[in-house]
Amino acid sequence: MTKVVNKGGRPVSITPEKVSKLEQAFSIGASVKEARNYAKISRSVYYRFLMENEGFRERFEDLRTAPILKSLQTVYNDLDNVETAKWLLERRRKDEYSTRQELAGEVRLNLWEQFVRKAGEDATKYLPRLGSGK
Repeated sequence: MTKVVNKGGRPVSITPEKVSKLEQAFSIGASVKEARNYAKISRSVYYRFLMENEGFRERFEDLRTAPILKSLQTVYNDLDNVETAKWLLERRRKDEYSTRQELAGEVRLNLWEQFVRKAGEDATKYLPRLGSGK
């Protein structure tokens, strides 16, 4: 059970029930905004709560990593599947195994120059005053 501490000043408007809702939302990978909406608390109240209750920021961040770890474990457990193994290699070792081909430096510049030239031709065709210098 989590304990909400009030160190004086304004009363804490986050109840233990709201903390529980935040924890539930963060444990399934919700963003801060999504978790706040689920717990029905404002942005300012949420951040004030974190400032007044040290340790919750790290706890919430840790909870948000749980789905990532579960996803990694799922992929690892399925590595005997050829498609999963290929998928992982394509993403982790792009230079060696990626099926995508990327264009490099000079080729990209060449394409950009062609695009600019074509855009200029189209502009003079559709906007005659640009072509006449007026």
